[in-house]
Amino acid sequence: SNETNLSSDYFANELLNNHREQANQLVTLLHTIFISSSSLAPTAASSTTVTGTDTNNYYSKLEILRILTNFAATTNTAGGDDDMSYYGKATQSWCEFMIQHPCNILNTILLPSLQLISSITSTSSSPTESLEIKEKLKMIGQACWVTGNLAGDSQKIRTIITTQSNTIHELIQVYKQTSYILLKSLSASSSMSMQ
Repeated sequence: SNETNLSSDYFANELLNNHREQANQLVTLLHTIFISSSSLAPTAASSTTVTGTDTNNYYSKLEILRILTNFAATTNTAGGDDDMSYYGKATQSWCEFMIQHPCNILNTILLPSLQLISSITSTSSSPTESLEIKEKLKMIGQACWVTGNLAGDSQKIRTIITTQSNTIHELIQVYKQTSYILLKSLSASSSMSMQ
């Protein structure tokens, strides 16, 4: 609901504007959990098998991407003439804060998530059969969402994304390869129905 969004924005901006050190620690913690989990690509013997540990690994990373999505969607009045508003004194948006954070989430979280698309298109498994692929697709979709929210914040953020990261190139690859995955999945389903 709109009231829930206002409440979420208020607390997110309260954290960023009045408790900057805690906001910094939160982003650092999310980054640490994301990169310290086992590798993005599970090591299960079969590409169609995902162990409980691998499933938890994907789930943890997906939840972190969802948190980043919500922070990047936070309404903020930073930079305006009416900086003092319902949200408090806004000096910086969450998008700007995250994208300029020393953890470099563009290249350490978003880019590796988007690059999962190449491992999907190189496998012989159908997306409808492989739990691993389904989990990867969820992460890719959420990474696209985070990137879109960040880019929608301002021209300054869009410039940073295009000049300091390969994220846009990977987004284009995702766009190209998802059509291939869809066709592959439809082809597999069609073959099974004919048997």
